[in-house]
Amino acid sequence: MKTFTIINLLLCMILSNSCNKKGANENMYYFEFDDVNYYHKDIIENDIFKEYEKAKLLGYDKSYLKIVNTEYPTNLNDKEFLNSLIKYGYKKNKVAKSKLNQINQIFSKKDCEELTTNGCVPIYRDILIFKKKNVIVGIAKVCFDCRNAYIIGSKQNWDYFGECGDYENLQEILTSFK
Repeated sequence: MKTFTIINLLLCMILSNSCNKKGANENMYYFEFDDVNYYHKDIIENDIFKEYEKAKLLGYDKSYLKIVNTEYPTNLNDKEFLNSLIKYGYKKNKVAKSKLNQINQIFSKKDCEELTTNGCVPIYRDILIFKKKNVIVGIAKVCFDCRNAYIIGSKQNWDYFGECGDYENLQEILTSFK
């Protein structure tokens, strides 16, 4: 009788553990999306303030600096954010459907031994807009120089984004769109 109880207990533990792993894998992605728009702007650090001064003369607010180097936007419904990207010279590209699975793998929770920190101020030249059925579900601003990102709309904690070579993999995918 004791043997039967121990076997049942072990079997329950194994089944419970495998169910937990399956559930964790299903929810490891940052976003559920079917479309990605990629915005990029070639700009060197010294030219950022020159462009800002020019924008001030034209009567624009500080939205340019917010786009380039702050944690902005703070919500997915900020219509001015998307309009400002084009206004300030970001070029829009649609990411090919064939690349979406790779991007989904990059924007997912991972367990890596790597932990990187950087001391530079990010310049967000690369911005990804994730959509599902034409509705924005996520935004990722990426600075490849600093290996830094700002992400909103994620279902996961993205504090460790970029581990496991994700910056390099993402940069390789996006290079073809620049």
